Amino acid sequence: MTMQQPANDLSVRSANAILQSGLSAIAAGSAEFDMSCYTVVDSVAVTVMLAWQRAAAAVGKTAVFRGVQDNLRSLIHLYGVADLLVLEDKERH
Repeated sequence: MTMQQPANDLSVRSANAILQSGLSAIAAGSAEFDMSCYTVVDSVAVTVMLAWQRAAAAVGKTAVFRGVQDNLRSLIHLYGVADLLVLEDKERH
């Protein structure tokens, strides 16, 4: 039986597929990520974001993360990488 992952999950269970999707987006020229749908996260979410940032930088872009939920923001600050990531405020339109 295959277990379906919830669409709002960015954790160890779903990270590889989401990472690859983001890398494909970067390769296609996009470096903006809407993170608002990810309400279930663990520390691997931060790793994925850093990987996207590195991939974007490798092609001369800066990854921008919009709609980062408070739980993910807490992990980003806990790991001390807030200065490495461009996080847009939730209130911005």
